[in-house]
Amino acid sequence: MYSLYFLPVFVLIPHKPEKINLSKYFTSPVDSIQILSTDGVDMYPIIEGKIMVQLKGNVGSARINVFSGGDSFVKDMLFVRSKSRKIKFIYRGSGRNVYLAGSFNGWNSNALPMIKTDSGFVAEIQLSPGRYAYKFVVDGKWIQDTNNPLSEDDGYGGRNSVLIVKGGHEFIDDISPFHYRFSFPLSKVYVLDGDRLLDEENYSIKGRDVFLKNIKTDVIRIVGIGRKGEISGPFTFNIKPEPPIGGIMYFLFVDRFFDGDGRNVRKIKDPEVPDIANFMGGDLKGVILKLKDGYFDSLGISILWISPVFLCPEGAYRDALPPHRKFTGYHGYWPVDLYRIDPSFGDMDDLKELVQECHKRGIKVFLDMVLNHVHESSQVYKKHRDWFTSIYLPDGQKNIRLFDEHPFTTWFDEFLPSFDFSKDSVVEYLSSAAKFWIKEVGIDGFRLDAVKHIPHEFWRVLRRRMEVERHVWMIGETISSREKINEWISPSELDGQFDFPLFWVLRDALAGRTGMDRLMQEIVRSQDAFSDGLWVPFMDNHDFGRLVSFINGDLLGNEKELAFVSPPGKPEKKSYHLMKIGFAILYSLPGLPMIYYGDEIGLPGAGDPDNRRMMRFKHDSDEELLLKEVKKLAGLRRKSRALRFGRVVPIKAGNEYMVYMKKYFSEKVVCGFNRGEKDIVVGFKDPFTGKHIKLTIPGEGYRMEEI
Repeated sequence: MYSLYFLPVFVLIPHKPEKINLSKYFTSPVDSIQILSTDGVDMYPIIEGKIMVQLKGNVGSARINVFSGGDSFVKDMLFVRSKSRKIKFIYRGSGRNVYLAGSFNGWNSNALPMIKTDSGFVAEIQLSPGRYAYKFVVDGKWIQDTNNPLSEDDGYGGRNSVLIVKGGHEFIDDISPFHYRFSFPLSKVYVLDGDRLLDEENYSIKGRDVFLKNIKTDVIRIVGIGRKGEISGPFTFNIKPEPPIGGIMYFLFVDRFFDGDGRNVRKIKDPEVPDIANFMGGDLKGVILKLKDGYFDSLGISILWISPVFLCPEGAYRDALPPHRKFTGYHGYWPVDLYRIDPSFGDMDDLKELVQECHKRGIKVFLDMVLNHVHESSQVYKKHRDWFTSIYLPDGQKNIRLFDEHPFTTWFDEFLPSFDFSKDSVVEYLSSAAKFWIKEVGIDGFRLDAVKHIPHEFWRVLRRRMEVERHVWMIGETISSREKINEWISPSELDGQFDFPLFWVLRDALAGRTGMDRLMQEIVRSQDAFSDGLWVPFMDNHDFGRLVSFINGDLLGNEKELAFVSPPGKPEKKSYHLMKIGFAILYSLPGLPMIYYGDEIGLPGAGDPDNRRMMRFKHDSDEELLLKEVKKLAGLRRKSRALRFGRVVPIKAGNEYMVYMKKYFSEKVVCGFNRGEKDIVVGFKDPFTGKHIKLTIPGEGYRMEEI
């Protein structure tokens, strides 16, 4: 059990009424809500499982009775004042349609319209402490805020404006599951034991310390109020984390990993298809062979995520966007039949064997599930055209890759019709297809493609259909801001999502494009943002140029074009050293960090499809040293609960280095990372004991030390 399956601590702006949809936190629809008591909040129920809440001060609570799925559930709710601030943005230039876009909204170019006033175009939004990049979008053109002197490289030859909202980091000393210490003397605490707010008989306060008793669940959320009115929290503690929390996920393309059965190799014979965009012969038997060789065990892998294995289209298809190159469906994301395995990858027996062999080794298997669209050659599309959206907009424009303007109806390409999720028949077909792989093969979960292009209601239906016999893990892909990503994380939808906001900064920091101090700030922001769900940090994936090539400076310009005209070669030694730092960071984070196949040897590559080169198992000395380091990190993580489960406590950072502590109750590990060329000595005080510590961090390296 983990914290997602309890009501969260709700963070609200005082004196501002806010609607909360409680149906989000139950797998069955909420029929009605009875408010039993309130303290510090005004609350009343409205329709369809929603309540209206207004926080009066810093903290409030309520007890409610929720009627859902034929049962009733008494739950305590905790509300805490938001630390966000209202920020005003002003564009003083001219234009007709002006929007604000930035890292706070996933760079959506039409989500935040700016209102024309006498002082210029204005937008006001609430922002929590942190660092934000942004631009104005003026009549479709992206423009830097010239009135803000703080800026950074935008990666496309221009500059992003940068805003810093100040605010300090909070931490708490988790001395034991029953003993917690704040940074100031306490006057009151609020403790949620699962969904039960502890009364004063079950906790005691002594100075900065709070002692708990009669704990019933494995999930504790705690908020402290100081004698001077300070507020700290909420903090979440999973006392007994269960897998996959604390594990490592490995993502591989079946076609690009290893050929275990040379009889099923196919090549699409088309002179316009480059080799890198064609089938290469990897298959499920190849994955099984490497599994039995102990390859995944040596990397500490607990989750194996495999690319879609569905029946692929015959032939090659031309990209709708310039320069209109041709590709095959080797990757699996153009499904023809969601119930059949493509013979190039193997058959049903192969997939069943892979799952069984993984389970013998304690490894769960996640299947990449494509639910947004099918290929035009699918019988489903041919027989049920009414199940799909139109490729044309009312004005006759083709609705292709208009992801911001028409997120739920746009097609990814002319040959990939998108499902119309307003149709019950579509929901039934897709949820049945997903359930088929659970029942027939025994997979443990799904990686879900294109989450933000499918309405919430479908994900809720899918969750209800999946939860019949056992929990099915659902991890999503949403390239957006933390706030937007979190919209899909709840008991009624997804368990977690990939952390794209941290991904961008981690890459930039390793490549020297931003400071390590900024990276540490972003790690803490992500940790706090995803504390209730399954946090999935990562440093590379299949949609962007390879990290080692990015670090090496080989991806300047259009990454996708470089894949065809100037694919990166072997990186310099320094880039392998910096990859080692990236892996050390990844293996020190809680949640479920993800590795993209080939990164463990520093496999180079530009954008798609060059970032999907065939995996190699014969290595040169640089690759072998990196692989050896990753295996060493796997051993360190396996032995340390602090590395697997502990909170990141920031200690000290500069442009070239960062030091943080991983703490899980009595276990502590100091982690230092140095991208500079020279060894450094970092002195600091243990934030919990006050003890003076000196940590020597090697140049272009890392150090982890138990204290």
